[in-house]
Amino acid sequence: MGRCKMNNINKIGLEEVYKDVEDQDNYRKMITGIHMFSELNDDDIDDLSHYLTKYTAESGIEVTKEGDTEGYMCIVVDGKLEVRKVAATEDEYQRIAVVKAGRTIGEMTLLDDLPHSATIVTVQDSVFLVLTKEMFNEMLEENKTLGIKIMKIIARLVSLRLRQTSGVLVDILQTQNSIY
Repeated sequence: MGRCKMNNINKIGLEEVYKDVEDQDNYRKMITGIHMFSELNDDDIDDLSHYLTKYTAESGIEVTKEGDTEGYMCIVVDGKLEVRKVAATEDEYQRIAVVKAGRTIGEMTLLDDLPHSATIVTVQDSVFLVLTKEMFNEMLEENKTLGIKIMKIIARLVSLRLRQTSGVLVDILQTQNSIY
């Protein structure tokens, strides 16, 4: 299986797509089409695009590995990924989610500096816009208003995922309690 590292320019299996003037318009279009950024105005989207880097990956590439500490958020523009957690035997994994275009992965690492909580593998050729921890911190220094807006978007997303996970946990606990 391929492997990539998001904290340097030479990633195994992940190809950086270099920006030019036409790409800047494409970045804006990609960001505008993603629901989580719908509250951003045109200037915010233009500013955000300067902090992002576009990458492509073939199917089978490991984008994150559970326990790794690189900080970055991937905005999935095209493709499909599988989120996996290591099972008790460590030789196996449990698929816990499928991520499609318009979704993000890795956003928690921008805020908490903790290791990735899951392994994420491309299951189709994919395109990402990546915001690294370094670029996020640069954004917070250079454009505090945009940085705060992005933090609020991430906080809302994490809150929503926690609520969904809590609902699933309640369902599992109710099922287990009905068995006993």
